[in-house]
Amino acid sequence: MAENPEEHEKTEEPSQRKLDDAHEKGDVAKSQEVNSWFLMLGATLAILIFGKQAASSIGAILRTFLDQAHDLPADSEGLRFLFWVLGGSLAAAIGLPLVLMVLSGLAGNLVQHRLLFSTEPLKPKLERVSPFSGFKRLDEAERKRFLDLRLKPLIEEGKETADIAPVV
Repeated sequence: MAENPEEHEKTEEPSQRKLDDAHEKGDVAKSQEVNSWFLMLGATLAILIFGKQAASSIGAILRTFLDQAHDLPADSEGLRFLFWVLGGSLAAAIGLPLVLMVLSGLAGNLVQHRLLFSTEPLKPKLERVSPFSGFKRLDEAERKRFLDLRLKPLIEEGKETADIAPVV
């Protein structure tokens, strides 16, 4: 660690170009808690606004389904039609609440930063996948523990196999 922590602090604000470059790469500060609160607010509003209507609609669909169970077709064409009718009815019943929840999640992001679409954070970083670079990031105690827990049993197994191999 440095003796004087203030020595390494940045004295100037980043330029607008650096901020724009970071934004294009998807490197923006955002709080997951804000997103969660907006999503919870959207879910609560969806339940308050659409809950009774959605529940009665789903109940009517299921009631009809159970009341007329003996009349339901059992052939593949009839079941396909039934699936599409039932799926469409359920989608119509829960579609608006889901749209409200998606919009509230988007609003939680838009409150924190301007509109952003970037695939840069999704690109895999191969240096993070490499076991050797991950091993280098471990401190000495973690390396020793890793070797004791993972590598030692493999070495012992190899020794036992080498002892048995000449017999076979």
